Amino acid sequence: MKEFNNNCLALYLASQLLLLVLFAGRLRGEIIFSDDFETGNLSDHWEEIKATRQGDAELETRSEYVFEGTRSLRLTAVANGGQVALAQTAHWFMPGYDQLYYRWYAKFSADFDQGNFMHWVLIGGNSIYDKWSASGKAGLRPTGRDFFATSLETWRGWGRYPPPGAMNFYTYFPEMTASPDGYYWGNQFQPRVPFLIERNRWYCFEFMVKLNQPGVHDGEQAFWIDGVKIYNQKDIRWRDVDFLKLNLFWFSVYIHESRQDNTCWFDNLVISTDYVGPLAAAPAATRQCCDFDLDGISGRTDFMQLLLMKRDEPEDGRGDYNRDGRNTIADALQLLLDQRAGKCGSGIAALSGGRTGK
Repeated sequence: MKEFNNNCLALYLASQLLLLVLFAGRLRGEIIFSDDFETGNLSDHWEEIKATRQGDAELETRSEYVFEGTRSLRLTAVANGGQVALAQTAHWFMPGYDQLYYRWYAKFSADFDQGNFMHWVLIGGNSIYDKWSASGKAGLRPTGRDFFATSLETWRGWGRYPPPGAMNFYTYFPEMTASPDGYYWGNQFQPRVPFLIERNRWYCFEFMVKLNQPGVHDGEQAFWIDGVKIYNQKDIRWRDVDFLKLNLFWFSVYIHESRQDNTCWFDNLVISTDYVGPLAAAPAATRQCCDFDLDGISGRTDFMQLLLMKRDEPEDGRGDYNRDGRNTIADALQLLLDQRAGKCGSGIAALSGGRTGK
């Protein structure tokens, strides 16, 4: 009987160890805020809710606009005669953190067209003593002691990209450069190969910000789409004092020259101290493409663009063309083989394929 009990105990311990291994990714990190929009009212979870037109920042129940469950968040920037229109929700988590990961799902309406500029999802840094220290700072350069802010946004590239456009960072930090008008509007940063967003489909976005040691250039920001790391910007000086922290998150649809209603839906937000990742793998149909120069066809210049991506931005998961989990010349050779075999289709939105995970 004693031997039987020992065997049972060993089997139990082995099963628990296996569970820990299998679910280690789900257990890492502290979740500091989450909202799947399934319970309560928006005001139960978000301290600030505002829109140009009443009713344009609301819970959505139509199933085609919900990623998972029965509800999502709907934000609409109303047509406003070419003037500013917005809808947004904001949440603070004081005093704050030095590194966070923000994961959410989003879908742009089938007719979404913001013109050229818009603001979307914002990460803010306030003083731990004043949750409003980042407010009202548009056009001003941070001092290193008052605030910092960065957004993940879509940009039309002055009409080069179809709406809603290419993903980029729009960032306020102490070493930002001035615009031609003398104001300090957010500086834009994007990967060598732009990631173009399609309308009327769900994406999983994840945004990481790591603050620097005060006065040192060791801060970072990065984003993933459908579990693939697209861009990682390093050596950022966000602050000069340790009382500036990550403590503000905005969902927003802010259109500078709003000429039509533009809607975006959000779902399954998680803010954590470690990488979160998608709920499921990206659809297979979005994981094949050879068009690395975004000219709509596959050719010699795509091979060169892939080589440049691998040289300049080795962390861009799209460079793992053959999906072996490594960043090697074999990816470029596989691209050439696929081109010669006629396996390469077109479609710039398909550039989400590649390594998944942190």
